[in-house]
Amino acid sequence: MAKGEKGMSSIRRRLLFNFVIIVVLTVTTLNSIIFLSFKNIYYTNIANLLIGQIKISSDIYSKYFSKNSLYENVLNGVDIF
Repeated sequence: MAKGEKGMSSIRRRLLFNFVIIVVLTVTTLNSIIFLSFKNIYYTNIANLLIGQIKISSDIYSKYFSKNSLYENVLNGVDIF
């Protein structure tokens, strides 16, 4: 019986080891997918935010400072804010 118990223990270890590998690979894969998704969403939102701010700045410049060139505005120290 000692021989049979040793064989069962070996099968049990192999099954446990295989399940542990499957769980670790699954968790790692899902973690990577979630990380890459959030990273993509974060950078897309930041890019859209910066584009919106650039458009606002451009509109303000066009509305208030378009009479003179940028060079003249810098030389004259135009500052309305």
